[in-house]
Amino acid sequence: MIDNSLAVDEDKLICEMWSTDLPRFKNESATFEQVPNAKKVPQDRTAMYAWARVTNNPRPLASARSRALLLVQPTNPEIRQQVAFKVQGFVARQSLNLGTLGNWSGKLPEAGWARQTLNLVEGQYPEPFNAQYRALSRLIDYCKQHLPADSWSTLHPKRLEMERPVFTKTSRRSTALPLSSTDDPFGQAAKVNKLWVVTERLQLGTQGKSSGKIVACDASSIRAGDFVEVTCVLDMATKGFSHKKVAIRLWMTRVIQLADRNNVRKVTTDDDLPTFNTMDDDFEWDKDDVEQL
Repeated sequence: MIDNSLAVDEDKLICEMWSTDLPRFKNESATFEQVPNAKKVPQDRTAMYAWARVTNNPRPLASARSRALLLVQPTNPEIRQQVAFKVQGFVARQSLNLGTLGNWSGKLPEAGWARQTLNLVEGQYPEPFNAQYRALSRLIDYCKQHLPADSWSTLHPKRLEMERPVFTKTSRRSTALPLSSTDDPFGQAAKVNKLWVVTERLQLGTQGKSSGKIVACDASSIRAGDFVEVTCVLDMATKGFSHKKVAIRLWMTRVIQLADRNNVRKVTTDDDLPTFNTMDDDFEWDKDDVEQL
């Protein structure tokens, strides 16, 4: 996947519109003019059709009913790369659950519905957040043109709701990830691994304030009020047995904390910084597990 920058009508990148008091992702220091056109999400439908197409999801474990937005490769059509894009915002108090097993209750019938979840809000910066919403709306509207008429999306003007499935159905093609006691403290995932397994891990990281170095982190490091950058893809899959109605969702692949909530208090109000923690307060880091992404 190639990370793409969301461009807006004013010929700016979303990341250029946030306050200068907020840090930018270290690899996103380029201006609108410096970013190659192939890495910008187009603003009109004609250009978008030449840039990416909606087709069957090429991922090995994807459902046969799943669709994906793939980049057009004029010189080598055999290369199929899924469009990934970056969004930024403040972590909301609602639905923050980035633990490896997400919101799973531990019950077998609910494994297929288990999700890691994250919502982003504007803080006190409606301009870049609304521009981000408009850019995503154009992208989703383009996808809807190639899907059944009753397709719908989870895109909301006041918050960006993102999720990621926890489990994959066990099959000959699926390889289970080893889970630590921190990932699965009660060994619940091991009890359902004949039917459901965790095959991929959501990438979580934090950017050093002075060095700009990105290091891997645990879910407990991402807290409500943090300013983050999230890499997403559009998941387009039919739900239920009709095989017609398609839901379009923002699925996370990576979350990078650009500034923790204590460092952004000077540019937001206390009302924008709810307190919420995904792990117990007495959780201790294993320094050997922290490595560069």
